[in-house]
Parts: sequence; structure tokens; C-alpha cells
Amino acid sequence: MYKPIVIADAVVDEGGRMITNEIDHSDLAFQRFFRPVNFYARYSSDISQVPLSILNIPALSTIIHFAWAIGVDVKIGEIDKTYLDGLEKAKVLFRENLNYSTLSFNSKVTAEKVVPNTFTGLGHEGLMFNGGLDSSSSYAKRWRENPKLITVWGLDILLDWADFWKMVLKTYGWMNQYTVESNTEEIYYKNDLWSLGSKVKEGYRGGYQFSINTLGVCAPLTVAEGIGKLMLSSTYPSREYGDPDVPWGENRVNFLVDKCMRWANVETEDVECEYSTNEKVKHLLKPFFDSHGPLTIRSCGNLARLSKVKDKWLNCNICDKCQRVIGMLTVNGIDPNTCGFHVAPETYEKIKTDIINETWNTEYLKYHWEEIKRSLPSVITEDFNGSKDFLEWLRGYKFA
Repeated sequence: MYKPIVIADAVVDEGGRMITNEIDHSDLAFQRFFRPVNFYARYSSDISQVPLSILNIPALSTIIHFAWAIGVDVKIGEIDKTYLDGLEKAKVLFRENLNYSTLSFNSKVTAEKVVPNTFTGLGHEGLMFNGGLDSSSSYAKRWRENPKLITVWGLDILLDWADFWKMVLKTYGWMNQYTVESNTEEIYYKNDLWSLGSKVKEGYRGGYQFSINTLGVCAPLTVAEGIGKLMLSSTYPSREYGDPDVPWGENRVNFLVDKCMRWANVETEDVECEYSTNEKVKHLLKPFFDSHGPLTIRSCGNLARLSKVKDKWLNCNICDKCQRVIGMLTVNGIDPNTCGFHVAPETYEKIKTDIINETWNTEYLKYHWEEIKRSLPSVITEDFNGSKDFLEWLRGYKFA
């Protein structure tokens, strides 16, 4: 039987813009997972007037997936009732998903005080925005409503990759943007943490992080900024959830989990669920680009740690994600070089080689590139540094 993990109440610092929670995970069985640091989140807005029951949500959202996987209880001081109820619903969804049957989900959260919050003045809409294709498409659809864009630092790209974050600020600083800096990834020894899901078909950590954690760290900011609805751009269309013929269809439980993760009277919603990524380019990005000019698309961020040009580029242009975004842009008549990529004729040669050699995950590669292939026009008129020849090659290529 494990000792419970205890999350101390949040302490507000740095002029009302930072919260810190001490986390007691002293059970020796946990030491290989946790670094000796406390949780913190730093906000671009003053969150000092936000109730403690909301300020404790970010730390809980960072710890809860570990507790579920191991089967350890969590103790906390004050917590919002709506959020606590939502966690229980999310836990059931994860537990009932066969892909996570190797994990425990036999744990509970005990709070000293559960608060049924209701706030007034929540008249704004917020949109999670990281510059990627999905969130850029959602912005292109909603720019007239001027949603408050929220970018979370420290989940996929670490906080200490300073050159990368300088580029992000330089690129997107003109937008109505708010930031949350969270040391979530610094709490754990990452390799051991990922091993928790080593026996599942799809990474448990990733499925959790981009629903519960991403939304949870934003809770104080939504209350401080009067955001009554927080939108999260769907990565995959909802029609694919549960489809055994789609590589991720059966195990993307966050399609359902996102609907549970609310707090007080703040709503959360997956948006653009009706579109695939390629359909977003065609129906949302292309019309916006034609009328307003291109946006910079942040596809990966690998250059933040791998490249000598990490202070100049946001995208590596060679990973599987960059490759398929380049393909989606070109097939829809958009020059990748106008929206954050650096593509030359040899780039298309590398993409071709990687497709033939099945360099990347075969199921994912086939799914995305077959959709791009189906989108090819009968006559290709544009040529972006060799894209025309590549797309004509793709037209005749037969996937195994």
C-alpha cells in the first residue's frame, strides 16, 4: 500500500503572477519517477484574486495521471467541486478503455474542502493556441470574434529552451495572446514516467497531457481574465473515435475526457471536430490565407534542441509531422515557405524516400498520405520549389 501523495495549497508569488505547490511524494517507491522540485505555474495575468480552490487545479492536473496509473491516493486542501467531479468521470473513461487495462486507476482524491464555485463576468471566449496547424485553423475560423489566445509553455517544449520561446514571442507577439509557463515536465524523470504506459497501444502520457493537463494549468487564467468558455482544437475528427480501421481511433480517449474537464461555471469544448487536419487546411486555412495572408505554422519545435539554426526556425522540416504538414499545404495550393517552413527541392526528395522506406510509423504514414493523395487536383498548377513533381509522384505511388 502506497503512502498518499499530498499536494500543499498553492502559494501566490511574483506580484500575483505565479503559483507554487509543494508536493509530498515521499514513498520510496516513487523516487525514480519524481525530481526533487515543487510544481509551479507562471501566468501573464494577475491571478492573485483567484480562489484557492481554482489555484490548486494546475498542480492536481499535473499529478493525477501518475496517481491513476500507479493506484495511489492524492490528498489536497481546497479544490473546485466541478473539477473534482470531472476528474472522477475522466478516470472512469480511461479505466474502461481496453488499451489502458495494464494501468491501475484504483485511486481517489481526498480534499479538505470541496468548493462549488460560480463566477460572474465570464463573458469572453478563450482558445488554446500553440501556433500549430490545428489551433491556427481554429483561429482562422474565429478571428472576427477575437478570442483570447492561451499558449502553454513547458508541456511539449521545455521552458529552458530559451531560443525557441524567443522565436515564439517574436512570431506570435502581435496576437491577442496570454501565456502559462508550467514546469510539469520538470516534475518527473521523463523516461521512467513514459514507461508507465509502455504496455499500451498508444502513449498514455500523451493522451492525458493534451487534455487534462493542458486544460488544468489554464484554470486560474480563465477566471482572472473572465473566460467562460475555453476551446481546445481537435487533433483528429470525432467521426474516427472508436474506429478500428483508424490507427488512433480506438484509444484516443481524450475525445471524451475533454468534455469532463471543467471548473466552476467555465465550460471547455473541443472545436473543429468535424474536420481532419487536411480538411482544416482546405476549408479554414486556405480561405484565410487568401484574404489575410499566411500565418506561421509551428509544426514541431524539434529545432529548439537539435539544430544550429534554432534561433531562426520554428520547424525542423524533416520529421514526419513537418513532412505531412508540408504535404497538406502544397496539395491545397499553399507555399510552405510562406508559413514557417524552409522547403527546397531536396526536401521533397527526402519526403519521397521516407515514404518509400516507411521511415516513420507505418499506420500513421499511410493514413495521412493517402488522404493527401485523395486531395490531389486533376491538374496541379502551382509549383513550390519542386512540389509539383513530388505531388505527381505521389499520385502514382501505391501504399502497401
